[in-house]
Amino acid sequence: MIIKAMKKINLETKITLYSNTMLSDYNVFLIQELYMPIVGSDGVSLYCSLSNKFRMNKRTLTFADFTSYLCVSLNDLLNAKKKLEAVGLISSHAKKDAEEKEVSIILYSPKSPRKFFDDIVLKGLLKQRIGTKNAAELKDFFKMERLDNSNFVDESASFSDVFSVDFDGKDFKYEPENNEFLMEFVSKPSTLKFDFEHFFKNLFDRCGVSKEAFTIDEKNTISSLANLYGYNEEVMIDLVIDCYNTVEKRLQTEKLKKICFNQQVITKQVIKKTSKSMADSSSNNPLALKVKIMDKYTPFQYLKLKQNNIAPVQSDMNILTTLATRLGLTNGVINALVDYVLETNNNILSKNLVEKIGASLVRAGFDNAYDAMNYLANFKKKTEKNPGTAEILSEKPTSQADQNNDVWAELEELD
Repeated sequence: MIIKAMKKINLETKITLYSNTMLSDYNVFLIQELYMPIVGSDGVSLYCSLSNKFRMNKRTLTFADFTSYLCVSLNDLLNAKKKLEAVGLISSHAKKDAEEKEVSIILYSPKSPRKFFDDIVLKGLLKQRIGTKNAAELKDFFKMERLDNSNFVDESASFSDVFSVDFDGKDFKYEPENNEFLMEFVSKPSTLKFDFEHFFKNLFDRCGVSKEAFTIDEKNTISSLANLYGYNEEVMIDLVIDCYNTVEKRLQTEKLKKICFNQQVITKQVIKKTSKSMADSSSNNPLALKVKIMDKYTPFQYLKLKQNNIAPVQSDMNILTTLATRLGLTNGVINALVDYVLETNNNILSKNLVEKIGASLVRAGFDNAYDAMNYLANFKKKTEKNPGTAEILSEKPTSQADQNNDVWAELEELD
């Protein structure tokens, strides 16, 4: 099978503009006030340029048109484009099987102030950029002054007071129409990775609550919280079940937000009794210091440390979440397991391998890094020169598959 190389964008790459919304000057105002601290001035300038070109009916252009118009490099333009995509202001689509790369860009409206501040991710990014106080002041600016109806009487004319309509007339006869092509104000959800199909299927299996029981806003809240804290679908099912009011048949969103904040699964240290063998790690030799670091750091921090201070990717975080929530391993044990798998598996955090060894550690009942490292060291006991040491050798099998089979076989023997 021949895999075609993905074509790269260059200055001559063709752009075709579309709009899924009504473009207005108020949109630009909202983007400047709410989105600029997040996407930067280059992002706002690009959105305004795309919007203006569309409204001027200039809908087929090249990237060179925008680099020259905005006085930016192609790299800066592409970075601005990615930011707009990430917050849902535009979406980009590459044409299939084209000889030269062609990009279609669809424009969306910004979220209304209410939906923006309901969006945990966007609100959080805004607070990070301009500070909590300034974000609160900006929120106050968009507050509407509501009429106190208790002191007034509604004397507005009704429709029938003004218009006389013959509903039996042909113009008022109901006929199904496809109006989807007509313009309206549409904002695109932020690009968040959350598998709702998996989430709702397992939620229904566990508690009988179907996806129809949730509003769009509630679904957005669930996915936003999941991505904000790095929780996978399984973790969110547990939390949503705790926060779903079966009597009123609604999700208690404020309670869910508090639980997600207060019970950060990955950063939570499970407190258990420490075995006596921990006393053996009280010295300052390199191994003892490593054990102390494992017991002190959260799995997120430790994996970040192992990756030269680069934050873990979502798939790795999902593996750590499973170890903490479903297997109940402590931070120290998780870190020892992560350290072992990375050193013996070519720096690959294999989900199946990690969960298999993790289940074995649960059965063994370990609650600290020192004991877990001693246990994992037994995998290499046949090749160690000094029996009894807790250091884990970095010998690697010829292939990952061979290694997984070897480790699983040894696990069966140890169990």
